[in-house]
Amino acid sequence: MKGKGIGVATLRRHYSSKKRNGVLKNHTKIATGKIIRYCLKELQRLGLIETIEIKVEDDAGKVENLCSAGRRCTKRGKMDLDRIAANIYHAKNQ
Repeated sequence: MKGKGIGVATLRRHYSSKKRNGVLKNHTKIATGKIIRYCLKELQRLGLIETIEIKVEDDAGKVENLCSAGRRCTKRGKMDLDRIAANIYHAKNQ
């Protein structure tokens, strides 16, 4: 989740898989969005990720509304991920 925010559509494509159709060619099936949305909402409720909001301006320069541009890890979320990764690394190398 580095750089720009990641949305549900990006994660659906990331967790997609190939579907075998017998003698026909394989087709990509994207993952279920409901499960990904639920997981993102729970992570956001825990404070591990946050929503990125961008301002949409009209021609006169007035801000019309805020739109979501995806989600990103918070500072607390990065610290937790680094701590868990370090624990796994040390447990594996013992």
